[in-house]
Amino acid sequence: MKVFQQLKSGRLRIAIAGFLAVFALYTVFGFFILPRILKPILSKEFSKILQQDTSIKKISINPYLLSVALKGIDVKEKDGQKR
Repeated sequence: MKVFQQLKSGRLRIAIAGFLAVFALYTVFGFFILPRILKPILSKEFSKILQQDTSIKKISINPYLLSVALKGIDVKEKDGQKR
């Protein structure tokens, strides 16, 4: 019964709305924004480490599983040929 009274008073309603807002931001940032930020950074770092030009076609991030998948990593030889 107290839950229904809190819903009427608004405290629980505000808490639920806050939780849903944070959850939505986490989802959008993890699935859509973070891959676009990481793609050029990782490509640049791989190029530095390998001392060769590298490119990444796609980065997939699942923020719920805390997983990252890199697809289409191209490493070019120093003369410009693909490896």
